[in-house]
Amino acid sequence: MNFLSIETSGEGELNAHSRVQMALGEARAAARNEFDAALARTGRRLDDIRDYVEDHPELRRPFYRVPRRPGVAGVAASFVLHVNDLIGRRRRRVFLRGARQ
Repeated sequence: MNFLSIETSGEGELNAHSRVQMALGEARAAARNEFDAALARTGRRLDDIRDYVEDHPELRRPFYRVPRRPGVAGVAASFVLHVNDLIGRRRRRVFLRGARQ
């Protein structure tokens, strides 16, 4: 959540609008940086995440609950980390099945 206190009594409406747009632009840049950092933390390419999501339609449902992550504010960054966990679980299962045989 972004908080921006704006007093319009001393400044014009146009200046207040400009300050809001600037704050939203900064928030967007911060969200993009957080997403890029989350993707780098996984060590995967964005195409790998997209391919996994394409193969698992339940992840594309509009009401799919993305688990919250401590220290991660954005849903997109949390989603990338969540999908990375799912990919890792699937690989561990395949590995464990092969070890049992």
